[in-house]
Amino acid sequence: MESRRWPRAFQSQTSIVTAFTFLILCLTVGATPTWTAPAGLERHYSKWKPTTVNCSAGQSINQALKHAKPRERILVQGMCHERVVITRPVTLDGGGSAFIDGGGVAPGQAVSAEFDGLVVIRGVTNVSLVGLTVQNATTNGILVAHGAAVVLRDINTRNNAFTGIVVMDNSTAEAIDTITQSNRLGFDVVTSSSLVLKGTFTTANNGTNGGDINGQSIVELRGAQVTASDNQQFGIIAGSRSHLAVLGFEAAKGSTLTAFGNTVAGLGFGDSSLIVFSNTVITANNNGIGLLLTGSRVDIPPFAGATVVLHHNGLGMNLRLGAFANITAGLDVHDNGAGIRADQASLNLEALPVLPASVSGNGTNVQLSFGSRSTIQNVTIGTPLICDSTVLSRGTTLCP
Repeated sequence: MESRRWPRAFQSQTSIVTAFTFLILCLTVGATPTWTAPAGLERHYSKWKPTTVNCSAGQSINQALKHAKPRERILVQGMCHERVVITRPVTLDGGGSAFIDGGGVAPGQAVSAEFDGLVVIRGVTNVSLVGLTVQNATTNGILVAHGAAVVLRDINTRNNAFTGIVVMDNSTAEAIDTITQSNRLGFDVVTSSSLVLKGTFTTANNGTNGGDINGQSIVELRGAQVTASDNQQFGIIAGSRSHLAVLGFEAAKGSTLTAFGNTVAGLGFGDSSLIVFSNTVITANNNGIGLLLTGSRVDIPPFAGATVVLHHNGLGMNLRLGAFANITAGLDVHDNGAGIRADQASLNLEALPVLPASVSGNGTNVQLSFGSRSTIQNVTIGTPLICDSTVLSRGTTLCP
C-alpha cells in the first residue's frame, strides 16, 4: 500500500514548529530565567523580589544599594559595620533584628562630623527604614538632609556620639514606633524641616535634650503617644520660630505627650510655640520645670478638647519675658513646688463645663510679677493670687 505523504508546504511548517518547540525547551529546562519588568512596573516587581544582605556573612548594604532598582526592598540581616549612604528610593528592612553599628566605622571624609551620619539619606524621597537598630556612631545615627524624605518605622537609634535622628535642610521624616535613646541628643529637626510622629515615639536618657526643634521647623504629633523622659536637660525644646504641634486632623485625635524626669524642663520654648488643635493629653511630671516659655506662646483653644496636667515638678509652668499662655483646656496643676509663675508675661486660663481646670495643692499656686497680665476665668485656684503692684488681672479677686 502506498504510504500517505503530507503536502510539502505542510511538512515545512511542521518542521519549523518542531524546531521552535525544541528551542524553547532548551532555553527553559535547566536554565535560570531572566526577565526585565516593563516600564513603570519596576517598583511592583522589586516588591516581589527583595534583595537580601547578610552582613554577618560579609555582605554589604552599600553594594546592594549600588545595584538597587527604584523602590526596591533590601532585607538586612545580622550586624552591619558600615556607613550607609542612600541616594535612591529604597526600603531597608531589618526585620526588627538587624543592626547598623558604627564601631570602628570611619565618618565621611567630605563633611563635618556634626553634619554626617552612620546612615545618611541625602536629596532623595520615598526612602523607608524598617526594623533596624542604628548604634555606636562616632557622628549622628541617622541624617536626613538636602530635601530628603524618609519613613522610619520600628527604628532604634542609641549610643550615638552626636544625635540619634537629624532632619535638616528642608527635609521631612515620619517616625512610627521609634525610639531614640542614650545619644548626646535624641533628635534634631532644623532649617525648615519637619518630623511627623505616629504610633509610639520615645526619646530617653540622652546626654542633653530628648529633642531639639530649630530654624523654623516643626514636629507634629499625628495620633502619636510621645514620651520624653530622663534626659539631662530638656525633654523637648523648640527655638527660633519653630513649632511643636498637634493639628486638627482626624488622625491627630488621641495624641499624648508625656515628659518626665528631665533635669531642666519637660517642655521648653524660646521664640517658638506649642499649638494644640485636637483632643490631646499633655503631661509633665517630675521635671525641674514642667512647661517653660520665654518669648513664646502656648495656644490651646476650647474646640481642641485637650488636657494639660502638670504635677510634681519643681515649678509647674514658668512664663518668662514676652511669653503668652492661652489655655482653654482641662487643666490640673498640682503638687509642684510652685504651680504657675509669670514674669513680664501674659496668662489666659479659662475652663469650660466639660473641661474643669484647677491650680491647687502647690507650694505657691499662681504668682505674677513685673508687668504680667492675667485673665483667669472659671478656674479653681487653691489660694489667692500673689501679685506685685505692676500686675494687671481680671476674672479673679484680691489681685491686684
